[in-house]
Amino acid sequence: SGLVSTTMQNEARRLRAERWKAENQEGMAEVARFIEMNGSFADENRDW
Repeated sequence: SGLVSTTMQNEARRLRAERWKAENQEGMAEVARFIEMNGSFADENRDW
């Protein structure tokens, strides 16, 4: 019972993550294009 519950929770989490990724793919691509063109705002804070 506990194993089944854990397995179902893990599957639900995986499905939510998959759905989030699909729903936000366009936005993530837009952010990647912006960073490619303009650099990351965090670049100025890097010490390496």
